[in-house]
Amino acid sequence: MSVPETNVESANKAYRPNIVGRVWLRGLCVLPVPLLAYVGRGLGWFFYVFDRRRRHIAEVNLKLCFPELQASGHRNLLRNHFLTSGQALLCTLGIIWYRPRRRLTKWVRLIDREHYDNALRQNRNIIIVAPHFLGVELAFARLSMEQEIAGMYRPPRHNILHWALDHKRRQFGAIPIENDSSLRKLIRILRNGIPFYYAPDLDQGRAPQHVYAPFFGHPAATVTALSRLAKMTNAVVIPYVARQLGSNRGYEARFYPPLDNFPGVDIQADAERMNGLIESWVRENPEQYFWIHRRFKTRPGSEKSLYK
Repeated sequence: MSVPETNVESANKAYRPNIVGRVWLRGLCVLPVPLLAYVGRGLGWFFYVFDRRRRHIAEVNLKLCFPELQASGHRNLLRNHFLTSGQALLCTLGIIWYRPRRRLTKWVRLIDREHYDNALRQNRNIIIVAPHFLGVELAFARLSMEQEIAGMYRPPRHNILHWALDHKRRQFGAIPIENDSSLRKLIRILRNGIPFYYAPDLDQGRAPQHVYAPFFGHPAATVTALSRLAKMTNAVVIPYVARQLGSNRGYEARFYPPLDNFPGVDIQADAERMNGLIESWVRENPEQYFWIHRRFKTRPGSEKSLYK
């Protein structure tokens, strides 16, 4: 399927890193992946110590979601989150940017992929639900090597890290879709047989179509596009979760069985079901979730911000 140039692509073309940035990327990416992981954890420690804004956001989220932990437990989880985040950042750049196919297939393994392959063989419209774990970019790149796939992006910032990721995304066959695209555009893509890679777990503000659904016992603004898209396109919804296995073991991206009876008759119940599933996966590897996002930013009614 040929698509016109998107705003994401136009914005990306407008920014090119200078020669120093390109040399830095190339030098970084020739390092062995275990060494990248080690250096990345050092980078994560640096941000844990000096990035007070993101540390505050993550700390608030962890205290809200894990009230059963003592202060020391919160500190350990917070520190491990930053360490694994730094590791994921450098490994993502190193694995995707340099010799991508060989490195991707070696360091990112697809698990239980029969759930996805069966849907492809049956010519089903497919929505892949991929929550924001730290390996989500690698899992997307690995999947797009084998099948043209659409993914939703925010416009890239003008820095070298976003340029590198966006530049390589499209080389694997990904179709960038702006996060404010209409449902009509997404419906057209799905009906053309192109799987849609979707992360439903970001707080997008007071979006026109959202509900408040519990996430770790707190109301979280949840966009209802997943239910509406699945219903309008008769798409099968397949969860896909990325996990970091360790510095010498790489990543795994696991498919889960397609959701039964989804969407249901109640959009609110669908949102609660989806948030409940994501919560269960987060509890398995809590340090690897994207805690620096203000997941509870949008509050019901006139409730005050939880992050001030």
